[in-house]
Amino acid sequence: MSTEESRCGVFEVMKEQLFCILYPTLRRICKEFNELSPAEVWYEAIDYSRKVKQWPRPDMMREELEDILHDEYICFETADGITKRSEEQARRTMFLVMEVMLFILATESRQDGRYKPHCMMLAEATQNHELRERFLNEVRETETTEELKGRRVEMVKMELETEADEYGLTRSQIVNDLVDCALQYDEDVIKNHILVISDLNDQYNGEFTKQEQRLKGALKKLVKSGHEGEAIQAQTVMLEKIANKPTTQNIYGDKNELQNGAQLLKMVIPEGVDPAEIATRLAEQQKALLEQKE
Repeated sequence: MSTEESRCGVFEVMKEQLFCILYPTLRRICKEFNELSPAEVWYEAIDYSRKVKQWPRPDMMREELEDILHDEYICFETADGITKRSEEQARRTMFLVMEVMLFILATESRQDGRYKPHCMMLAEATQNHELRERFLNEVRETETTEELKGRRVEMVKMELETEADEYGLTRSQIVNDLVDCALQYDEDVIKNHILVISDLNDQYNGEFTKQEQRLKGALKKLVKSGHEGEAIQAQTVMLEKIANKPTTQNIYGDKNELQNGAQLLKMVIPEGVDPAEIATRLAEQQKALLEQKE
């Protein structure tokens, strides 16, 4: 890529907030080591991220990815022909590309963790490189500065546009897939997705209202079933407590016996009576016994 093309590439990807966060660090390192330009590293990372997403077992593919990238970066094709590079140069380019891939996939899976295994694989691949600590520290500083200015990453929107372009899908189809994915997880994940899709809906003039309502409906059912489950559990606990009281007749039929000094009572309990009512009636019966003894 020529200098002019490189600059045009930077201007184009500056639309993406994640790139803006990575750019100052990439620019310093790339300039210091005569590396690929920041835009070139970004485009390489985007390309390989799309491929890695398709891997069902990324935990077993780290060495494979390293081999692929090594073969790619051990030589550069220029206008003057093929330029052989050193192992150190190749591994540095590999590190930069994989580290940017890690940021991309970690940001995309921030809501539901769908690319967590891919991120773990990339983190293992880059963790021992001499530039990693410096890279992360500098990126954190830039991210903090950007957030203080109110500039945050809207990765879902970025993914929406790039996948729509690449796979020829409509935005609605991609958001439907996002909703399907969210529905496989718990209440907290669905709440986060509602916030994300609500923001997208605002940005795209209500295009994703159906998807937002679908998530809200699913959340409502989850919350309702959760409350019902809590109520059933509470009733079960109450009945267990009652069953363990010595004044409760359970397996003794019509017998009136003493158990730990307390007389067992026979109570005919109608079906559907609330456990709290049972407890109240038992307490009244026990109180009556005590009064008789006095």
